Amino acid sequence: MIIDCHYHFEPKLLKTDKLLKKMDECGVDKIALMGVINEPIPKPSEFLLNIFRFSLTHGRFRFFAKLLGANFTPEGNIKIPAGTFQLYPNPDNEPVFQIAANNPDRFLAWVFINPRGGKDQIPELNKWKDKPGFIGVKAHPFWHRYQPIELLPIAVELVPRKNPS
Repeated sequence: MIIDCHYHFEPKLLKTDKLLKKMDECGVDKIALMGVINEPIPKPSEFLLNIFRFSLTHGRFRFFAKLLGANFTPEGNIKIPAGTFQLYPNPDNEPVFQIAANNPDRFLAWVFINPRGGKDQIPELNKWKDKPGFIGVKAHPFWHRYQPIELLPIAVELVPRKNPS
């Protein structure tokens, strides 16, 4: 069985029927979905991708890759050569869990949490953790600009509690 464990479900880019078709064409049995973290970014030119790849794999040029792909605006959006793109502080978990419920044999679902997103992270987790397809939590401290320790309340919430005897 082939399971893709990391796919940001963006229905604006690929609707469910086309995603299922692509999965079948590629021999993928299941996909673990998560919400999108940013508005769609246009595909860069092959030339720019080659420069990026080269700079990532050659230590002396790695600074250039950081310049191309790790710039944030004061508002927290991502700034790359193609422009500035909005990062979503509260990725939408609804479409992910809807597709997983409608296609339980093909999709699993991560709940996307951001402790600095404005939503209380515990109720957001509790809203989804018992839904069909739930497999865990997706978090992105780098893009959402927080320290991993801020996820501690989520980790504690997920730990099974022992009943005192």
